[in-house]
Amino acid sequence: LAKEGRLSLFSTILRLFRDGEELSTPNIIRACSHAIRPADVPPDMDAKEMVMAALHFLSSSLPELNIASGGPHCIGNNLVSVMFPFMPILFSSNLDDNLDRRSYT
Repeated sequence: LAKEGRLSLFSTILRLFRDGEELSTPNIIRACSHAIRPADVPPDMDAKEMVMAALHFLSSSLPELNIASGGPHCIGNNLVSVMFPFMPILFSSNLDDNLDRRSYT
């Protein structure tokens, strides 16, 4: 899929961070919302909200996937450790309550 230019929304977002620079939410939305097909957007959302939901997930600390939490990932749950990456994948440099004002690395 990547060779054809068709990536998932998560892959499209993560590809922006190849150079390790900090990116603002509006810049990420501008770069990624065009990659979302209108048919893939739920009826009660728009492309911007989908990108913001993906950013929120990718920057979430899920106890089961966070090695520092001592969750199941750390006690030998091979399915979790093999199937999922450590979370969070992206880090917010400012924890502003307004997701539009956050920047990620």
